[in-house]
Amino acid sequence: MSKKTFNITGTPKIVCEADYRDIRVFINDILHFIIPRPMINNKTSDSIRLQAYYYGSRKSKRYVIEWSNGNDSDYYGYDNFEVWKKILELLNDNI
Repeated sequence: MSKKTFNITGTPKIVCEADYRDIRVFINDILHFIIPRPMINNKTSDSIRLQAYYYGSRKSKRYVIEWSNGNDSDYYGYDNFEVWKKILELLNDNI
């Protein structure tokens, strides 16, 4: 499977909405991804693990966010440092 890379230019509007079921990230009012909250004994938990890193050369870096909630996991790659940083800040505030 090839890695997903989102080429986002400029300064997009990035918003995060969270409730007891999941965390949703929107870029320019379009749903980007959903992280479901894990269920433990029919109760929601905030036990979501995040890992962020970058790889590549100075000219072509890719910034990655990986998440896992115990049941599901996924990763997203970006070529824009500011978008990656903003999404990480929003996830930190909403998990």
